[in-house]
Amino acid sequence: MWQKLSYIFIGSFAVGVAYSSLYSVGYIEGLFLILLSVALLLYGISIAKPSARKVFLSIALIFFSLAVGVIRFDVSNNNERSAVDSLVGMEVTIQGRVVDEPDVRDKNTHLKVKAEKLLFADEEFAMDSGMLVISSLYPQYEYGFEVEIKGELHKPENFETESGREFDYISYLSKDGIHYQMFYPEIVVISEDENLAIVGALFAFKQAFVSKMSYIIPEPASSLAAGLVVGAKRSLGENILDDFRTVGLIHIVVLSGYNITVIADFVMKLFGSFFRRMLSIGIGVGVIIAFAIMTGGSATIVRASFMAILALLARATGRVYTMTHALVVAGFFMIVWNPKILVFDPSFQLSFMATLGLILGVPVVSKYLHFIPEKAGLREIVSATLATQIFVLPMILWMMGTLSIVSPIVNLLVLPFVPFTMLLAFLTGVLGFVSYLFAALPGYGAYLLLSYMLLITDWFARLPFASVTIKFFPFWTMVSVYIFYAIFLLWWGKKFKDDLQVEELQKSAFKN
Repeated sequence: MWQKLSYIFIGSFAVGVAYSSLYSVGYIEGLFLILLSVALLLYGISIAKPSARKVFLSIALIFFSLAVGVIRFDVSNNNERSAVDSLVGMEVTIQGRVVDEPDVRDKNTHLKVKAEKLLFADEEFAMDSGMLVISSLYPQYEYGFEVEIKGELHKPENFETESGREFDYISYLSKDGIHYQMFYPEIVVISEDENLAIVGALFAFKQAFVSKMSYIIPEPASSLAAGLVVGAKRSLGENILDDFRTVGLIHIVVLSGYNITVIADFVMKLFGSFFRRMLSIGIGVGVIIAFAIMTGGSATIVRASFMAILALLARATGRVYTMTHALVVAGFFMIVWNPKILVFDPSFQLSFMATLGLILGVPVVSKYLHFIPEKAGLREIVSATLATQIFVLPMILWMMGTLSIVSPIVNLLVLPFVPFTMLLAFLTGVLGFVSYLFAALPGYGAYLLLSYMLLITDWFARLPFASVTIKFFPFWTMVSVYIFYAIFLLWWGKKFKDDLQVEELQKSAFKN
């Protein structure tokens, strides 16, 4: 009973947030929905017939949850308005601090700066807003640097993608609290904050780790290894990233819960041959936590890591529905904390849907792949590959409008090698701190597998029919597809529950 009510509340809350994200509604509409829910509640209480009362009370809960979602998004949106907007287009001086790891790209570096003070025409304005600074590759700046930046102040602008769609760049940046931009300004380092030394040390360790891998593994394989292990995908270059998008492999080099789950699951099964089940699960969870710490522990990484832990526990224990409820509740609290991630954060969306695919989709898909042998976990690998692809496809079509025709084949050719590749690349980086001689053996194995992945990607991306562009796939079409998924999963679950087969199937799909 309480679980059903929680699903109604969370689902309606998410709809309210999504609607507010896409359309201009605010607290006035939210207050109206609250009044409507109170009216329905009072009317429902007065009804004598239990079944009718239950219907009205459920509808009242839905309207109330919608109102909460609408108001929560409106509150987060109102925090963006600033008196500094009148100075957009002017040359100003801003003092602030670098609050994230610098994003080094092919031709420039992206710095996320927390602006604290603005100077213009001998006047000083207080600021409390994020700013994206596009700077040259050199000199290099680090996390925690207090900087003074002089340049022309800009507001982000939306732009048109290659598929002809408008990308909402304004909202994409605003989810991280970024509302202003500067392009190649003058930057002066004022000081370094020692209070941020711990996080800065983690970022420095990550950079050193990538450097150790790169010393052993040549380019572009080393950049792919960095993308697989720590999500440092930008060093791959736009051409290779475009190829990964074309063949539907971009998910392995973004910080989502999928690739974290892959390596943790592999390690858990490896140790499962020597230790008890609970200990091997603990080791798998420990690997995920170590990954989150090593990569800096940003909000994106923490969300992806938490979802990966839930997927790992579901796959290891077979408690699919318990983990599904935990995932939904976790997603709810993440959206409450930052409502904009629901519609404007691809990392959160792909992590959530890929994790849901691993938890709910694998048992369904494996049911129809009985012709694939279970030896060496082959059926499970294929099931996980297809399930995650099915669950993220509607979202990819809505985000990018690109349908990869070759994606199923490429994923089946590449994904079985991802866990071992990630493990070898990880060992290369770790052993590189000890001796490059020790790191050479796993590095050579990683290089061969990484080269194979790049070769497959390049070959399939060159095919003329590798992908097609779907120009019209709106948000509500995507939602409709996921509603269909939900209805199918409910039907499938009831069918196998009646046949008393679902528990046996779960054990088969998630066995250690």
